[in-house]
Amino acid sequence: MIRDIVAVDSKGGMAKGGKTPWFIPEDLAYFYEQSKRFGGNLLIGRGTYEAMKKGLQEREGTGAWPPAGQHLYVLTSHDLSDEPGVTIIHSLKDFLADMAAAGKDVWNGSIAEVEPDEIYLTRIDGDYDCDKFYPTERLKHFQLVSSIPGQPLPAEPAYLFEVYERVSPQDTPGFI
Repeated sequence: MIRDIVAVDSKGGMAKGGKTPWFIPEDLAYFYEQSKRFGGNLLIGRGTYEAMKKGLQEREGTGAWPPAGQHLYVLTSHDLSDEPGVTIIHSLKDFLADMAAAGKDVWNGSIAEVEPDEIYLTRIDGDYDCDKFYPTERLKHFQLVSSIPGQPLPAEPAYLFEVYERVSPQDTPGFI
């Protein structure tokens, strides 16, 4: 099973200049908690990998990397070295075939051309002038099954934790 896990602003934006333009501790904790639930296999792109590594080390020190309980698969065309808890991959097709053969679930943090089975979406109130966007048109093939308001700290925006499940193709008129 493939699950997307992403936080977006009111316009579907998820990054600006290669960084997440907000810092919400509850959302970060939710990301780590959810991504560990089904085996902790997280597919991410190189930019996300570099931002996660830098951010985690800046907040919690160099000993905080890689995140405990997760195995990161970094999809890139660049030459990067594997490290404990991190595997560099260059072929999405081969990776997904290997994971399916092994019976492993995958969290898709790369927003690659992969259609997920579930989407874990944090909706952050406000427009953060992002330059990278989540393909929210995917949601037309999904049904909202859970929506829980976050508990923002003072000066944090309002946010919701939403979970979507894919609607079966036969139940969706015009599904391609």
